[in-house]
Amino acid sequence: MSSKPPATLAAPLTRLALDEALAALSDELNDAGQELRDAPEFRVDNRGQGLWVARVAAAGEQVVESEVQLSGRRIRDYACECGAFAKTSPCAHVAALLAAVHLRRQVRTARRSAPPKPPKTVSTRRLLQSVDEADLRSFVADYARRHPDFALDLRVRFAEGLSVPNRFESVVRRLLKRTGKSYGPSQARRISEALEQFAEQRARFVAERAFLDLFELNSVLAPRLIVVAAKADRLRVEIPEYVAACLGELAQLALASPPPVLLERLETWLAEQLTRGAYFRQGVGGTLIGLADALAPAGDRGERALGLLAAAERDHGALPDLIEARTRLLYAHDRAEEAEAILLAHLHVAPLVNAALQAEVAAGRTARAVRLAEAAHERQTDPAERLLLARFIAAAAAQVGRPELLPRYVPPVVVADADLDSLGGAFATAGEAPIRQRVEVHQQWLTATREACLAAVEVAASLRAERRDALRAELLTDLGRYAEVESLLYRTHYATVVAAHLPPLVGRLPDPDLDLLLDSKLREHLADRFGRGPAEWAAALLDAVARRSRGDLAAGVAGRLRRDYAQRPALIDALDAALL
Repeated sequence: MSSKPPATLAAPLTRLALDEALAALSDELNDAGQELRDAPEFRVDNRGQGLWVARVAAAGEQVVESEVQLSGRRIRDYACECGAFAKTSPCAHVAALLAAVHLRRQVRTARRSAPPKPPKTVSTRRLLQSVDEADLRSFVADYARRHPDFALDLRVRFAEGLSVPNRFESVVRRLLKRTGKSYGPSQARRISEALEQFAEQRARFVAERAFLDLFELNSVLAPRLIVVAAKADRLRVEIPEYVAACLGELAQLALASPPPVLLERLETWLAEQLTRGAYFRQGVGGTLIGLADALAPAGDRGERALGLLAAAERDHGALPDLIEARTRLLYAHDRAEEAEAILLAHLHVAPLVNAALQAEVAAGRTARAVRLAEAAHERQTDPAERLLLARFIAAAAAQVGRPELLPRYVPPVVVADADLDSLGGAFATAGEAPIRQRVEVHQQWLTATREACLAAVEVAASLRAERRDALRAELLTDLGRYAEVESLLYRTHYATVVAAHLPPLVGRLPDPDLDLLLDSKLREHLADRFGRGPAEWAAALLDAVARRSRGDLAAGVAGRLRRDYAQRPALIDALDAALL
């Protein structure tokens, strides 16, 4: 049906608004239009640009289409296919369409002007903004009286704002009070959350140099926590580490030139804590004595702490943290020989050895650090710690002129990392050795180290088969054992290994052997594998061979593949693209 009705039929209602047109229609025609509009088979469609179309088909009757063209709010034209329209325009179909369009516009206008719906729920933030402050304080106070846990949370959160003596003491004591042999799940969760809040407050005190606040909080937390450490297994916080952090912050305070009265309070507090064995039983006695060293006058530092450490070892035994603290102090005060003498008796203590290695390297005594790491490697039983020591020795051996250590200590690092980066790194640290010496180091020990790595890779149970084949191929290539690389590539089923290690054999294998290997691995990969993936892999491998100045060899293999796999267009396209 044409969208433009005959002009002779459009005269009665043109230029009228919808409501005016409906009012101009007879009651009989309006009733017929309303009835037709409400019929289930009546459909209205908005075609845009003011054109509205209606379709209606009563049971057993032909579909009748009518349309109205609007210009703004007024009727510009209208038409209908029914016979009644041709005799007495407008008809019931047009009346129904006008009524439907008018109703839709009324609904849309009502929706636009309707007030916004109120939110279904009131957010807590909105509620708090609308509540009077005095009423809110009254509610919180009443709720805290009826809920002790909430009251404790309030004290933890706002204790720092109180201007009373011992403001943190009662809060921490109440927080850590036990009702049984250990903390239950809910209490452990509450304590963990409170300690995390205290940690945030401590960090803020340190950043703002709020020395008094930091002292008052940490001097309460440390002694209260250390006595419950053995019964706090359900906490999310490691109590010894938390206490050590508190003591370390107090040491920072002591070194930051706080007011003398605060230093006196800290000295008094420390003297009392040094008599408590809980710190030493939980492994933080060395940190506590480190605080004593920070408090000592500049000229007495080191000696005072060493005396306290000796006394602590007599009272509590040669605990690892005390030995570590004494060794660190000796290194810090340039008494490396004494530190090494202590260390030789405790080479199995990994933290102590690591601290000693750092101190030796920092002092420029790398050769001594390597000897120390060798001795510790012999005594250490933890595989992870042995690997760390081997990594250190491998990185420093060439630098200190001891490349003979590389065949022993590089292989475990290569196996653990599953790559050969550490092999190159071990020789990259030759330092200031003369060029000739570096060349001799490479010539004499690189081959031995690669042989040792190859032997380690062969028996390493931790390596995946694909990674083992890749490492073996790389090591054999570096060693010049190309026939063994060829045999390995024939055996392996991993496309990544073939793609990475077959092209380097160009010029190192006789042409017939290389041609046969390349053709064999390509056909093996393409067998029962279809689509773009295998085709692109084959093309990329041929391209890699061609780029090594062997385009003739690649072209020959590609020609045979074109002939034998002519029914696979994806492969042919990939080969053409690669070799072009």
